[in-house]
Order: sequence, then C-alpha cells, then structure tokens
Amino acid sequence: MSVPLGTCPLSQRQLLEEYFIEHRTKILDLAAFLDRLDRAREQDAGDDFRLRA
Repeated sequence: MSVPLGTCPLSQRQLLEEYFIEHRTKILDLAAFLDRLDRAREQDAGDDFRLRA
C-alpha cells in the first residue's frame, strides 16, 4: 500500500499544535459576532447585503 504524498510539509499533529488555538479563537470570535447580530435590539439591516452574505 502506497502512502499518498501530501503537499504540506507539516504533519497533521504539527498543524494542530501550530494553528489549532489561533483558528479556534477566530471561529469563536465569528460565532460571538453572529450571536450579537441575532440579539441586536433593532433588526434594521435586512436590506444590507453583508447580513445576507
């Protein structure tokens, strides 16, 4: 059985060690932003393309 050659020089474990916390933080930040949009007092941006994107 041949092992497929990847294009990334780092192993999965190395990638997790290097980038997991950074990307997890970005996802949590985005989730908090989306939650604030949902809970906003005034729902006045329905026609704004950024809300639908």
